Amino acid sequence: FLPIESSGKIGLYVAVTVVTGALNAVTSPASNAWTTQSIPLAKRVNYTSVSTLVSTVINIISAFLAGLCLDGFEATEASFMGLTPTLSAIVLIRALAFVLVMLSSVLSAVFVKEYPYEDREEEKKRNELALLFLPLRNKAFLLAISIPCIWSFIGAIIGNFFMLHLVENVHMSYTLINSAQIISTPLVLLLTPVWTAILKKHSWVSTLSVALFGYSIAYLCNVFISEQTQYFYFICIVVGHLFNPYITMVNGNLLYLKLPEENQTAFFGFYAIATMACSF
Repeated sequence: FLPIESSGKIGLYVAVTVVTGALNAVTSPASNAWTTQSIPLAKRVNYTSVSTLVSTVINIISAFLAGLCLDGFEATEASFMGLTPTLSAIVLIRALAFVLVMLSSVLSAVFVKEYPYEDREEEKKRNELALLFLPLRNKAFLLAISIPCIWSFIGAIIGNFFMLHLVENVHMSYTLINSAQIISTPLVLLLTPVWTAILKKHSWVSTLSVALFGYSIAYLCNVFISEQTQYFYFICIVVGHLFNPYITMVNGNLLYLKLPEENQTAFFGFYAIATMACSF
């Protein structure tokens, strides 16, 4: 809605995206180090299970409500500030998200305790650039993070294009698209404890291979989605959520599987850069 040429809008969008990625790359390693020092390894599986469950349910409900808002604005042609109904809905949703993010930042800063980092003085003595490349000499760590990196690459292949395909070509509304996520919520609630129990008893990586194979069936279902066979979208969402809780939990913990005790912030930083590069 800015009074500039399309090329200028694209440039501005790219700039905002780069700044967002840079901020995330700065905060992510510190956040991971914070989590590591606050949650011992013995409790990390349970922590990941609960946090994955809560965040998944919140994401599903939020996406559904956002879809309702977007469809509602477009159906009633509601708008403000001279924007189109679609942009009006997006601005409203993003404003709400901004308030919630600011609130969560304040709450975490006030109520979550940060303990001293034992290796911080050692890190200061070393060259910062050398620390960045330190993980390249740790083969076990590189192999461990290769799985979530490849997973990021696979997820980014579809990106936002698939949602656009469903709206433009399959002619599904945002509400209908996100209603499939609502249907799968009970599956997430039921299966997360089951996958947690499996995670505690069996090898993470070997069981992950089974979960990834099952999830690939959901990807296969995407091929058969058309305007006449929209039900395949619901099938792929349900099948995917049968295995997604375990994949999310394990990918989030593989980083810690071979994480050395020293210079952890450098390893977290390298992991953030690696996953971001794969997504890009």
